[in-house]
Amino acid sequence: MTRLGFAALVVLVPAMAAAGPDHFITMDRQDGSSFAGIELSKLFYDSKLTTGGDLSGMRFDLHAQYVTPNAIGLYLTAPIGHVSASGAGMSESYTSLGDIEVGGIFIPQLTASNVKLVLHAGVTLPTQDKDTNKAQTTLFTVFPRITDFYLAVPEGLSVRAGVSPMITSGQLFVRADFGFDANISAASTANDVKSFLRANFGVGANLGVAAVMIESTNVYATGNNNPNASFGSSWFNTGALSARFDGGSVYPYAALVVGLDHDVNQIMNEAITIGIDGRLR
Repeated sequence: MTRLGFAALVVLVPAMAAAGPDHFITMDRQDGSSFAGIELSKLFYDSKLTTGGDLSGMRFDLHAQYVTPNAIGLYLTAPIGHVSASGAGMSESYTSLGDIEVGGIFIPQLTASNVKLVLHAGVTLPTQDKDTNKAQTTLFTVFPRITDFYLAVPEGLSVRAGVSPMITSGQLFVRADFGFDANISAASTANDVKSFLRANFGVGANLGVAAVMIESTNVYATGNNNPNASFGSSWFNTGALSARFDGGSVYPYAALVVGLDHDVNQIMNEAITIGIDGRLR
């Protein structure tokens, strides 16, 4: 079985009990629930990057959020990238902690019971090492979650804000994320940091035994007119086919993530993401 067929099987085969509809995989995580989790993504790089050798990438993601009954909460995200390369008699590997993000959540009360609006804002701490190899490690492993692209800025102190409307109608549910990221300070090696606009969209169906979802994650780097930039255009786009299962107090999930534009596909063709969240209250 090909890796694509295996990933589709993992995503589509339902298991366990009814899944909560609020949790997409590649989009922003903030909602009204309280949980902590760990996520692992295996990246499959474009063949042009691996000519004459082998390049392997993994992304680990630790995340948590807690929301009080008054709909006010806190969240934390810590990404870790690992890349190993071999060829021509040489072998190298690097592991790098990205910028840790901490922030707050507020969910205003609306009259419609099937509509939710999540407001969230945070700050990234400058924990990403400015060492070139470690900075590239984080950059080369960010693509399974490009909505968190700003967590790859070397020594980046940045602010992030977003609003996420969610609607549920019977078995169907939809979510959108609209956000803005702006850098306050960064290492001198990252002096061309752009502000980012984010627009994510997802739709899913609760099948009674699993929630199956289609996701579109998109970021736009403003003012990207530098002809020597690493990427040609200002858009980065990925799509995902994902599923989340309900194990009572734990929620395993899986996704197949694919690059949808030339710039993403220069590095990553696809990635397989698996993870598990545990309920905090």
